[in-house]
Amino acid sequence: MEETERTLSLLFPPANFETSRRIQRISEKEGVDIEAAIQDHASFDLNNYPFWQERLGHVQRVYDKTKPKRIKQWYFDRRDRVEWSTFWIAVIVFLLTLFFGIISAVTSILQVYATFKAIPTS
Repeated sequence: MEETERTLSLLFPPANFETSRRIQRISEKEGVDIEAAIQDHASFDLNNYPFWQERLGHVQRVYDKTKPKRIKQWYFDRRDRVEWSTFWIAVIVFLLTLFFGIISAVTSILQVYATFKAIPTS
């Protein structure tokens, strides 16, 4: 039972706001208070979980293989800091390029319009 409590604490840390909402939904749906007996500290060493070690290892491998699919997921996924910062720098550069490109196109159109308007017609 203690190992199961530590495993739940590892998978659903009570201090995390998003996880706590998930735990509340599970508790309301199932009618069980799973947060009541969860210990505060969970070890990340899978050798401390002899019963759940294989399953936790599988969960870790699947988690490591996944990549974010939505912008919100990219924002919160900080497993690889270099990849995270590279992605957000590319997004910022793209948005700045788009912004200045639109400004450049509008000014060019206004210049062409002003030039044609200034040419005297005879």
